Amino acid sequence: MAHRWVEMFPASGRGFRVALVVVLVILGILVTSVAAGAVVLSKYTERAQLQTLEYVGELTAEKVRHFAHSGQHTLESTVDQIEAADHGTPDVFTQVGRTLYSQLSQTPELQSITIAWRDGSYYKVSRIPGSTKYSVTHHWGDEGTVAYHATYSQFWSLISSKRFVSSYDVLDEEWYRIASYHTPVVWQEPEISTDLESTVVMASQAARDDLRNILAVVSVEVDTSQLSEALDEVPYGEGAEAYVVANGGAIVATQSDSSYDLDQWIADNSAVACTSDLGITIADTALESGETRATISPAGVVLDVGVDESTGLPWQIHIEASHKAVSDGLDSVQKTLVWLAIGTVVAGSVAGLLLWFMRGPLVRLQKAASTDPLTGLPNRRKLDELAKPMLALAHTRGAVVAGGVLDLDNFKLLNDECGHDSGDAALVAVGKALQEGTRATDVVARLGGDEFAFLLAVDSPEQAVASAQRLRERLVERMHRDVPGSSMVGVTIGLSVDTAGTDSVEDLLLAADEILVAGKAQCKGCVHGPVAPAVS
Repeated sequence: MAHRWVEMFPASGRGFRVALVVVLVILGILVTSVAAGAVVLSKYTERAQLQTLEYVGELTAEKVRHFAHSGQHTLESTVDQIEAADHGTPDVFTQVGRTLYSQLSQTPELQSITIAWRDGSYYKVSRIPGSTKYSVTHHWGDEGTVAYHATYSQFWSLISSKRFVSSYDVLDEEWYRIASYHTPVVWQEPEISTDLESTVVMASQAARDDLRNILAVVSVEVDTSQLSEALDEVPYGEGAEAYVVANGGAIVATQSDSSYDLDQWIADNSAVACTSDLGITIADTALESGETRATISPAGVVLDVGVDESTGLPWQIHIEASHKAVSDGLDSVQKTLVWLAIGTVVAGSVAGLLLWFMRGPLVRLQKAASTDPLTGLPNRRKLDELAKPMLALAHTRGAVVAGGVLDLDNFKLLNDECGHDSGDAALVAVGKALQEGTRATDVVARLGGDEFAFLLAVDSPEQAVASAQRLRERLVERMHRDVPGSSMVGVTIGLSVDTAGTDSVEDLLLAADEILVAGKAQCKGCVHGPVAPAVS
């Protein structure tokens, strides 16, 4: 037997040991390679999970910003009207109050609007829950304890009215006192609405004269169920939970399919639910405006996002998701690779092939985190990434950078009359026209909803306005051509031109957005910019 063994391995025993060591080294290299591949994939998985969850967090923050804007816009426009009114007349409401019904009917997030004057007079318009009617209550300070209540139809036709005796003093309301000492919009902690039996949030702002004396305080009551419905539109993933939380831990809103029934909790306890009541753990320290904190653990991924301070809301967003919810499919591959690292050479080879084939899904997953799924345009995150080299190149060549923000006029009307499919088709048409109407060196993106942005490198502010106008006309033509029934939809652009060589695309687009908002109040279907107030 020994002789046959020597014949099979004619080399010396030392040669056999060397060959054995080589084989073991090769096996070790293969297993190590597979293990290293598992580690690399783990890092890619974590990065993809974080990017996906951060993108979802940005979508949620956009919903919260829209929610806040509904109250802020109503407050600011009503305050502006009060401050611009003729305060020498005894009935200021005849100049301002008639718009309350219009404001309320056009803003579904609002439950009520109240104007309170410093002499104790007040005028309040509210929705009547469960119907399309409106309730109006008002009292003038010189009428003692007499107040008036009326019910109006959805078309503002009087149904009934009555006088009644009331000891209510609007000047004792907390929202009145708080707004009296602050200039900007003030948001209060969420509270229970006795009408809705759910959570509402109050926001208020004082109108002042030229000497900063208080003329009146305007208050709006915002129904947070509208925010919950907005959160339902965000693709969190199966089993994921998202919460909008106030500073004190009170839960403002969550998805309708949350594992916690907030409405039932409110009905049982007659109080706003807090995170501690439901066993939800959030960040110990307050988040700065726009700050994001992400934590990965074996149980899943947790993301906390500080709401943008421009909203005036001291809130944060808390999202909890399993690994499967964030990146379905990657977890099973990762576990498989761990087992293959302990297995045989064949398993190591298979794992290497899996790593190769996983390149495509990883790239697609990373792309999905930076691309708007409907239009294929870059999203807000990708816009910031693309803008930096574009700004640097423009400054090097001495070009002027123009930033534009646009939205679609009467877009809600298109959705209501023709359906959301037509609304999506309009957004797709605008996205295609933006890509076709700009150069490869320009940057375009969808910000969310019906808002888009673009950055153009031009020679002068005048050229910027002309280019923006041509682009606006192209968008309108493409949308009306591709989407039947969209003739009522227009495009308005706010244009800001950077002549100082700034590196902040955020400041440039913020200025464009402010121009857009101010311009639309005057004229829609135009380009509002630094050269001409309205170019149609």
